Amino acid sequence: MPTRGRVTTASIDHPHVKAEQQLVARILASRHFVKAPLLSAFLAYICDRRWDSETVRIAEQEIGVSVFGRPMGYDSREDNIVRNYARQLRKRLEEYYAAEGSDEQLRVDIPKGGYVPIFANVERPVVDPPEQVHELAPEPFRPQPAARVTPSRTWGLKFAMAAVLLCVLLLTAIAFRSHQQRSDRSAAIPSSHQLWAQLFSSKRDTLLVPADTALVTLEDMQGRTFSLKEYTDWSSVEQPEPSLISDLKTRKYTAIVDLEIISKLERLPEAIPEHCLIRPVRSLTVEDLKDGNLILLGSIYSIPWIELLQNKLNFHFIYKPSEHHSWIENRSPSPGETAVYANIWNGPAEKAYAVIALIPNLNKTGHILLIQGLDGTGTEAADSLLFRSGGMDEIFDKARLPDGTIGNFEALIESTSIDSHPTSIRVLAIRTPRQ
Repeated sequence: MPTRGRVTTASIDHPHVKAEQQLVARILASRHFVKAPLLSAFLAYICDRRWDSETVRIAEQEIGVSVFGRPMGYDSREDNIVRNYARQLRKRLEEYYAAEGSDEQLRVDIPKGGYVPIFANVERPVVDPPEQVHELAPEPFRPQPAARVTPSRTWGLKFAMAAVLLCVLLLTAIAFRSHQQRSDRSAAIPSSHQLWAQLFSSKRDTLLVPADTALVTLEDMQGRTFSLKEYTDWSSVEQPEPSLISDLKTRKYTAIVDLEIISKLERLPEAIPEHCLIRPVRSLTVEDLKDGNLILLGSIYSIPWIELLQNKLNFHFIYKPSEHHSWIENRSPSPGETAVYANIWNGPAEKAYAVIALIPNLNKTGHILLIQGLDGTGTEAADSLLFRSGGMDEIFDKARLPDGTIGNFEALIESTSIDSHPTSIRVLAIRTPRQ
C-alpha cells in the first residue's frame, strides 16, 4: 500500500502513548472495524498489552484464551483461530490506511511472525532545507539569593502536592476502566463463533454438501421420491433409459442459494482451507457420515443420505411429487405448536419454513449441521438467520452446554413475506436433547 514519506519505527518507551491510544480509538470507530467485534477486540487487546509493558511478548495461546474464549492450555498448533484473525487484522489495517486513515501521521502495524503492535511515525519528505538558526551565546550564570519561604508559598506547595495526588488517583481510575473495558471486549465474541469452531477442525475434514437439484427434478418428473438405496444404485444398475433421465442421474446440479451459502462458509475466520471441502451428494459415502464434520444444505429429498439421520430428528420433511406438495412434520408438538407446517403462498402474507439442526455424526466423533428449507425462500431464511449477527442467540441460549460449547439442537424457522419481500424471520420451535 502506498504511504506518505518514509515510515520510522517509534520506540516502545516513547512518551506519546496518548497519541497511540487516540489512533487506535479512531481505527476501532472506523467503518473497517465498527462491525467486526472480534477484530476490534484483537487489536485493542494487543495494544493494551503493549502499553502495559515495555518488554512485552504476546503469545498466540494468550490471545486465544483472552480474546477468543479458548480454554487455558488449548493446543494452538491444532487450533489456528488466532493466526487466521491476525491475517485478517493486518489486511483490515491496510484497508483503513488506504481509505479513512490515509492522512494519519501515526501508523500501527502487526509484523508477521508475532503479535506485538508497532507504532510508527510517518515522516513527510523534506522539500526545502531548513532555515539556518544562529545560536546566541548563553548568558553567564549569576547565582540568585535564596528565596524566603512565605506562608503563601507553603500553601502553593500543598496545593501542588494535592494536584499530583489527584492526578495519581485519576490515572489509577483510568487504568482500572481500561482493564475493565479490555475484559468487556474479550467477552464480545460473536455467539456464532463457537458453532463454527466446532464444525471446522484441523483434526478432520469438513464437507460442504449442496443439494442435488437434478434429483429433485427427476422426482418431479416421475412423480415419486427415491430411497437412499435406489439413489446409490444408480451408478451400478445398467438399463436403457431416456437420455434426459440418464442425464439427470449422472449430472451434478445444485441451487445458486446453496453456492452462496458455501461461499459464506468458506470465508468464515474459523474455516480451515486445507480441511474445508465441497462434496457433491453423489460422491458422499457412509464413511463420511460416520466420522466427518458435514454441513448439509438440503432435505432428505435432495440429499438422500439424511435417511440415515432421520431417527435423530423431530422435524421431518415430507414431499409428495405427484401432488406437488411438501410440508414439515412435527413429530412431537409442544403446547402452542402444530403437527404440520406448510408454505403459504395464497394469502396476504406469504410464509415459508425451514429447519436448522446440529446433530452428531454416526459415530458421535464430529458434528453435522443441517440447513433445510421447504423451498428456496425457506433456505434463504435459514441462511439469513445463521449469518446475521445475533440471529441464532435464542437457539444458542437453549443449546449451550455448561462448558460453553453448543449442544445438539433443532430449530424450526418461519419467514414471512409480503409481495415476495421478506419482512420477518422468527424461530417457532427449538428442540434440544434435554427437552
